[in-house]
Amino acid sequence: TKSSGRPTKSSAQDLHPDSVFVQFLKESGVTLRAGSTANEIAVDQVIFQKRLQQRLRKNPRFPNIIQEFISALETYIEDPERFRNCLLPCVPSSSSQQDTNSGSYQESLVRLLLGIEMLQTLIINILFEKLPEFMFEGVREDGLNVPRLIINQLKWLDRIVDGKDLSSKLMQMVSVAPVEIQRDIITSLPEILEDSQHGDTAKELNGLLQQNTQLAVPILDALSSLNLSSALLSEVREAVMGTLSAVQLEDLPVVVKFILHSISASGPNEVVCDLRKKLELEQCVLPAVLQASQSRMKSKAVSGNGQDSVALVLDVIKSAIRFQKTISEAWLKAIENVDESDDHKVVDLLVLFILHSTNANHSRRGAERVLKVKVRKGLIQESLLQKTFKGHAQVMRGYFPSILALAQGLLRSSDCCVVPFGGHMYKQAFTGFDSYCQQEVVGSLVTHACSGVSGEVDMALELLYELVSQRPAEMSQFTVFVKGILDYMDNLTSQQIRRLFHLLSHLAFGQEQHGGHIQDDMHIVIRKQLSSMVPKYKRIGIIGAVMMVGSMGACRYTSLMLPKVHLFDQKYSNIVMALLELVRSCSESSPEAAALYYDELANLLQTCKLDLLVQVCVRVSPLCLSPFFRLLRLCEEVQHQGDLEEIDALLGCPLILTDMEKVESLSKAEREFLCSLLFYTINWFREVVNAFCKLNDPEMKMKVVTRIQNITYLQSLLQTCLAGTRDHPEKESEKEKEKDAKSGVSLSSYWPFFRELDVEALSVLQCGLLSRTLLDTELHSKLKEEVQLGPAELLFMLEDMWRKLDFSLASAPAKKAPFLKSKTDRAVGFAHLQQKNAKEIATCCMELLPTLCTHLENCHNHFQTLLSEHQGVVDAPGVDVKEQQLMCSAYQLLLQVLHTTFTSLTRHFLCQEWVTASGEKERGNKYNDALQTLLSIYLEHTDDVLKAVEEIAGEGVPELMNAAKDANSRSWPTLNRQTFLVYYKSMMAELERAVRKIPPSKQMDSQESEKLLTWNLAVRDFHILINLVKMFDSRPVLTVCLKYGRLFLESFLKLGMPLLDYSFKKHKEDVQSLLKTFQLSTRQLHYMCGHSKIRQDTGLTNHVPALKKSLEQFVYRVKAMLTLNHCQEAFWLGNLKNRDLKESDSDERNNGQEESDESD
Repeated sequence: TKSSGRPTKSSAQDLHPDSVFVQFLKESGVTLRAGSTANEIAVDQVIFQKRLQQRLRKNPRFPNIIQEFISALETYIEDPERFRNCLLPCVPSSSSQQDTNSGSYQESLVRLLLGIEMLQTLIINILFEKLPEFMFEGVREDGLNVPRLIINQLKWLDRIVDGKDLSSKLMQMVSVAPVEIQRDIITSLPEILEDSQHGDTAKELNGLLQQNTQLAVPILDALSSLNLSSALLSEVREAVMGTLSAVQLEDLPVVVKFILHSISASGPNEVVCDLRKKLELEQCVLPAVLQASQSRMKSKAVSGNGQDSVALVLDVIKSAIRFQKTISEAWLKAIENVDESDDHKVVDLLVLFILHSTNANHSRRGAERVLKVKVRKGLIQESLLQKTFKGHAQVMRGYFPSILALAQGLLRSSDCCVVPFGGHMYKQAFTGFDSYCQQEVVGSLVTHACSGVSGEVDMALELLYELVSQRPAEMSQFTVFVKGILDYMDNLTSQQIRRLFHLLSHLAFGQEQHGGHIQDDMHIVIRKQLSSMVPKYKRIGIIGAVMMVGSMGACRYTSLMLPKVHLFDQKYSNIVMALLELVRSCSESSPEAAALYYDELANLLQTCKLDLLVQVCVRVSPLCLSPFFRLLRLCEEVQHQGDLEEIDALLGCPLILTDMEKVESLSKAEREFLCSLLFYTINWFREVVNAFCKLNDPEMKMKVVTRIQNITYLQSLLQTCLAGTRDHPEKESEKEKEKDAKSGVSLSSYWPFFRELDVEALSVLQCGLLSRTLLDTELHSKLKEEVQLGPAELLFMLEDMWRKLDFSLASAPAKKAPFLKSKTDRAVGFAHLQQKNAKEIATCCMELLPTLCTHLENCHNHFQTLLSEHQGVVDAPGVDVKEQQLMCSAYQLLLQVLHTTFTSLTRHFLCQEWVTASGEKERGNKYNDALQTLLSIYLEHTDDVLKAVEEIAGEGVPELMNAAKDANSRSWPTLNRQTFLVYYKSMMAELERAVRKIPPSKQMDSQESEKLLTWNLAVRDFHILINLVKMFDSRPVLTVCLKYGRLFLESFLKLGMPLLDYSFKKHKEDVQSLLKTFQLSTRQLHYMCGHSKIRQDTGLTNHVPALKKSLEQFVYRVKAMLTLNHCQEAFWLGNLKNRDLKESDSDERNNGQEESDESD
């Protein structure tokens, strides 16, 4: 029975004076106490166990006394208080404090009894029988958990008598116990069981895990501490992987940790790939509908738990990546192997951020490389990035430095395909993170904008404008950062200046409470630039002022719904009028500045809603005529909703030009004036076409086509006029002067001086045959006028279309200009085009595709008709055979002329140094590809490929031997150490291709001498190329040499050796010389094989077996040739030694090393 009242320090012997259990314990040194008083031990624990064991063994009733002792124990512990006392640690008795260490820890009575082997099994049975009595009891008032105390008695026993039975009982108890006790038992298994039982227990735990995923955490904790074989561990890991999708969110970190920690060093790829497929972090975020249906507090709690769990999972992955290189490589490979965009998951991006955040350089570089490749291929898209930020912004905040660094790298990339993704990363980081991160994002974008790299600046300014438009309140805090770009405007293009002032104006006038100070700064900058006499700075002032006007106009229209609109209107109207008057006064003295002013206002009218101002101009400079007309036309469109009826007379009004027949008789000044006049006229017609190209009236379309015909005609006149105007060098031949005078000069270099055609002007290509009936004075129809695009007009329009597409859709990002080097702006002539994005331009051109196909078909039909009328080269009865032969000869000569022309052109390109527009040397993969193409064309079509190879390899390459590292060959300026591989590969490939074209030899061949000479030259070239490896011994060069060396050797065996068989007796000395030269080359190839084996480079050794085989065939084939001609002593092949590429004896060196090792 349970004692009541205050416990007294009474002995349990008083209640059970005759109990064997109580008596033996007392004699052995333990005194049992009743109530809540701890049992006392008077002797050392080991002495107690030894005494009790001796008393049991020496008892006359042994072994029956053991059962009596156990029965007495069972009777004693029927009282829960006594049972609790037996489970709690004993305390030293007061009488023994003098002799024992009072600070030492004392075990519980049950633990002491479990240490006695003859009692252990019986007591374990008692404990398991007692455990169900307390299964459903919670924690007692005194804070004790009895089931946990019972389990703790079994931990860390010095010896277990029957481990198998104990393991079986534990697992049986797990199958029937409540969840809490199951967890306690499972987590205690590694501390209870012996190593011999770990395997069987792990199998049972594995089965239990598949049945009940609620126990995942304790089971995996236990399995992590068990000593398992690799096969069993792999089996358990596969089973755990199978339950991954069913595991509760809070248990996920433990499961992932077990999987990663159980990976062996030999096979992580499969496991990580499987883990990546099963890990669905998207499910860790509650759907919006579910979140809305739950209470706010509950939703926050669940969301917080989900984010915490994801953070823990990522910490586990990060820990594994940081400490195991194989796992980091496996993650990279798993992400790399995904080849569908839909198969990429949130975890892929998160792991890439983790890999980049680790200190290991290989992980950082690997993450950057994989991300760029995936983005370039379109496999990782903006939608995945947005989903990752939206669902896991709290988790990703910890990886912000890596996100920022990756975004910077992508935005600076020379690959234009990955730049937009870097911009998306910046936007998502600004949107999803705190103000500190936002400041870092803005600071980084400002750095990009000031970098001087055109593509990088464009993207940075575009991103800043998007942030200002979408997040004006947040961006207003960082105005001081954005304003700093004003100090770097010297390096910005016109379009970039427009974008800069647009976003600054949006900041200044979009946020009334924050924009005052930036308005003042912008006014100061604009006034300063407008007052400058330098055209460059005046241009900046004009663009800035017009963009400010546009922003104020936009703010006026967006604020119409606000109160006090009249005050707002009056305030900004005064500023606008004053600003426009300032620009007008500063630009009226310069026609170029005025023209820019009109063009900027015209561009503004196309994009912003503005109130029109009436201005009367008495006289307009010819230079300003086209810009002013464009502004007038756009004002008319805005005012009359696209109707140009009031100015359509300008489309057909005539122009008076001077007589163009006597250009040669004019003075130089007059010719230059005439050229200017033609430029003004062509630009006027171009702007007229821009204005009226969208009209649907057939008569208007005819006039537009007529103006295009006028443009093409005037351009031909301009070519002639320019040819007669420019000063030719004195050394130029009279023939060339006459040719220029007849054909004119190319207008491609003058193209930036023409007015830009709008994209809408391309719609003229859709015009078919246009006709109208002309009336006489009596209004009778007499004549019918027809107009259509001719070949010249079609070519003019298609050239313009190609330029637009090349600029907007196929443009590569611009490189940064070197210090103090000028650069050409390829955006000149595309000011209007830059107002549209690539998608709009592509859409416009897609609409023209059917028309373009029709034009292509018409051209094809035209040439087909010509061929059918003239019968072409189609054979038919009655055809003159001689005439056919003459035609074939002419065709062959034409091909030879073309080959010669191509060879001359390519040699000319190869013999001049290539520089970029900014003045620095060309380099990079694209340059190497172009160089290889030119070399292939040159060597393929040259008259004598063997001579050409000898010229490059024997003269050009030796010039690099003693030259500086970055120096070029004097005779071949495109040849240097960086491009040597391109040259070497092309020469080896063409040499091998050339010898394959040598006709096979036959006995009594009339061309035997010529063929032998050709083979001598080829072998000499081959020897020169092989010897170059001694100086240029890089791995790629060795690979090329081994590959093409084998191919050359095979061709020699197949085509050259039969020739030597037949010509040996007639040309013995020539054959011997050829074989000696070739033997030197084969020896060098043999040394390369040995070098490849020493290096153990699989990329090189893959070529060795086939090459060795060919080298052996060469030896036996030469012996066979000598035997055939009965002259074995004529040539000695010698014995090959193992040497390195420098031809030093590697065998002697190895022996020397061995001797030195022995002496040491």
